[in-house]
Amino acid sequence: MAEVGGVELLRADAMSRRSPFLEPMLWLVVGLPAASVVAGLGLVAAAMEHGASDSVRDEVTQTGQIQTTQLSPDARAVNMHAAALL
Repeated sequence: MAEVGGVELLRADAMSRRSPFLEPMLWLVVGLPAASVVAGLGLVAAAMEHGASDSVRDEVTQTGQIQTTQLSPDARAVNMHAAALL
């Protein structure tokens, strides 16, 4: 057996003396997927929380592959210089 710095290199447990929680690779293998699952569930919860994301529902008609809607309320808002910030 060879010794380097007082550590026997051919022993099976020579490198396993650190706590598994101090290994950065463990945090990458377990932590990144766990964080992405938590973030995904948070996004799903946020999307489902308020129902539809439109605050004002427009009547939309579909002709073929084209969807059309009435734009006169938007034109009236432009004439009144009205604006909304989200």
